[in-house]
Amino acid sequence: MSGHTGGVQAKLKEIHPKAIYVHCMAHKLNLVVIDMCKHLKDARNLFNGLEALYVHFNQPTKNKKMTDIQEKLGVKKTKIPQLSDTRWVCRYKSCNSVIANFKPILYILDEEIELQKDKDVAQAIGLLSTIKNGKFVVHLFVLNDVLKIINILSTQLQSKSTTLGKSSSLVCGVIDTLKNNRSDVYFDNLWNDITIFCEEHDVSLDIPSQGGSKRLRREPTYLQQYAVMSTTSAEEDRVNDVLMGTSINKNYWKMHCFYPILDTIIVNMEKRFSPESMEIAQSDLFGVSKDSLRSEMMVIKNVLKVNVDLEVLQNHLNSLNSKQIFPNYYKLFNVAITLPINSATCERSFSAMRRLKTWM
Repeated sequence: MSGHTGGVQAKLKEIHPKAIYVHCMAHKLNLVVIDMCKHLKDARNLFNGLEALYVHFNQPTKNKKMTDIQEKLGVKKTKIPQLSDTRWVCRYKSCNSVIANFKPILYILDEEIELQKDKDVAQAIGLLSTIKNGKFVVHLFVLNDVLKIINILSTQLQSKSTTLGKSSSLVCGVIDTLKNNRSDVYFDNLWNDITIFCEEHDVSLDIPSQGGSKRLRREPTYLQQYAVMSTTSAEEDRVNDVLMGTSINKNYWKMHCFYPILDTIIVNMEKRFSPESMEIAQSDLFGVSKDSLRSEMMVIKNVLKVNVDLEVLQNHLNSLNSKQIFPNYYKLFNVAITLPINSATCERSFSAMRRLKTWM
């Protein structure tokens, strides 16, 4: 659709050169998440695991068992949603659902493995091994936290009443929020939630093995029957492991999970929502005089006295017969209030068309 030679926007501009093409902002935001998954293997693996959970628990018998366990454990009844590249909220909902239902999921998988009655027991073993991995849990919490912020913008961009002004300010707000969250203090708070969750569900946060291990020092045999006055090297290693283990693990996941995800999201958002891409058109495209426009805007501002929303401004312009009095401002204002910045509504209308217009 956006191709500069054979795309729909290029063909429309052949007929009407002043037509303005806007890449759907909701779709651009979705591409930010998809690009992040393409560049970060661990993020891609997480969503593959979430999709596997959906497939496993989408069966009627397992779905019924999930509902029963949720009721028994006092967990809110929710389903694990299916992932999709075109449904913009599903990734956040999926992360949030798995965190909320982690205990019921473990309970059901353990039961399947213990009973060994189901033909999908091998799949249950694989899923249990996947979700009880520290890497899976850390990425699950970090992505849930990031997608929760992005979901605010996604909801706004899919609204019928959204405008370029409202959306651009919210885009900047989301980017600034992500930049502010990229700090040691913010990760410390998130890490506390992760460690509490892992202790509750018996998940290890140890650093993944890198193909080699440090040789453990042992007490000399001739000292085993003696009470020594000072610690030996082996004892010091054990103490250091206890004291520094948590700190080392935290720093590892901060550098290998938290920062890469945030950096990739921020860079992609700044690229796709750059100031140049947010500029819809130059004023001279409509034959507007910049000097006259500046004068008209100064007069309108003094007439209104205060900042008002588009609806109130539109009523004022109608009452002032603005088409003749403020011709330059009138042209740009009409573009501002009619220009769609997303195609979510019309795409969903086409998707629902088959309900009315079937092949029969």
